Amino acid sequence: EPLQANHQFTPDAISLLLVLVVEELLDQEEISILEIGSGMGILGATFLTSLAKKVDYLGIEVDDLLIDLAASMADVIGLQAGFVQGDA
Repeated sequence: EPLQANHQFTPDAISLLLVLVVEELLDQEEISILEIGSGMGILGATFLTSLAKKVDYLGIEVDDLLIDLAASMADVIGLQAGFVQGDA
């Protein structure tokens, strides 16, 4: 079934690869991540659950359905993530 172009989620393999890159390249114990076009927040959730660092995460998304899903998912998992709906 065809999906809208902005309703594609980040695969787990890509998320975990980015976690590895951040772990290897950044020496700081605390990092801030701003994700523009955060979608359902899957990449942000992976950062918050997999990084051994303290993460301050903010996701920005224009699609109201996706931002609602991201905020709900973060709440259910118990993640300290911020989400903002941007203007289209």
